[in-house]
Amino acid sequence: MHRLCFFLISLLLVLLPCPVWAAVALHDAAATSAHDTGSDDNTTLSYTVTAGACLLVVDACNRNTTAVSGVTFGAAALTSYGTKTQSTVATSTIYYLVNPTASTATITVTWAASNFTKRIAARTYEGCDTSTPFGTVQTAGATSSSATLTATVTDSKANDLIIDAICAQSLITFTPGSGTPVQTERYDVNGTGSGDLAIAGSDGPGATGSQTMDQTPSASVTMAMVAGNINVAAPQRRGAPMFLSWVQRKHETFFIPFFILSALGY
Repeated sequence: MHRLCFFLISLLLVLLPCPVWAAVALHDAAATSAHDTGSDDNTTLSYTVTAGACLLVVDACNRNTTAVSGVTFGAAALTSYGTKTQSTVATSTIYYLVNPTASTATITVTWAASNFTKRIAARTYEGCDTSTPFGTVQTAGATSSSATLTATVTDSKANDLIIDAICAQSLITFTPGSGTPVQTERYDVNGTGSGDLAIAGSDGPGATGSQTMDQTPSASVTMAMVAGNINVAAPQRRGAPMFLSWVQRKHETFFIPFFILSALGY
């Protein structure tokens, strides 16, 4: 009798849909524009988005207080997430687009006024919550400092991803943090000529509780950072296949009961 009960319970679990947990992850590699020294108010970057991306993130960096007035990917307008200006010489801004069309198109950042020196960067992510893609924006800044710059994200959870974008008014490099979370550098670009700037960005896995994004400059510099949490998509429910016990796949875990073993008399 107990074997029959075990068999029936296992069969029921097979037929019930099981949650499929996703995780936010980088989808398309980051790309950065050339150093833009033109007197116009636009900076452009050709970028390819492939199928499956749920979020396009554009980082804009300039060496004064000029604000970004708009960003487009082809004909699609992006939404502002956050900006930070430090000491009138470094401004970092993040814009985003949910469910970007898979295509190669021009990203155009339009500045509110003519701007002497600027750079932009782009990257895409998968596995995100498209209805509420971001948590609360966090910013940080430092003036003429070589100390580690930090921004603390307080609304992260497991399977989220925390990103940052940093802008500096000198030709330096950045080292992302190796604490909590461990950050992966996605780009770190600076120029070789007078008037150029540095732009860098990283990401790291989310977790419950406060998470600190760190960037350490290679020399004393004025810098501005924007950071935030990309929310993971809600788990979907799917029926479970019957021929495996545990199957771990990329971004998904399926629970399979031991109904076959029961049928065999174990």
